[in-house]
Amino acid sequence: MRIAVTKLEEKSQGISELFRRFGHEAVIVSTMRAADPSDIKPLLKLCDMVSRGRTDILVFTSSLGVEKLFERTIPGKKVRIVSVGPKLLRK
Repeated sequence: MRIAVTKLEEKSQGISELFRRFGHEAVIVSTMRAADPSDIKPLLKLCDMVSRGRTDILVFTSSLGVEKLFERTIPGKKVRIVSVGPKLLRK
């Protein structure tokens, strides 16, 4: 089976091998680029909310969102984090 996977090129390492182990062929299709947002205000607002403890749950739909937030602030241990994709380990 041939499977198209939309994934950032720089985040696609190991994806083809994973599908190959299960007898499938993965075609990596990079539809986006990893870059800072064109308007950083929403990200800065989120950082402020997180750092002031005004967020109970964070939902991430991509690891890029996690990276951009965690570059600027780290949520407290009481914040629940929900994500789609690979597990992120706190340092």
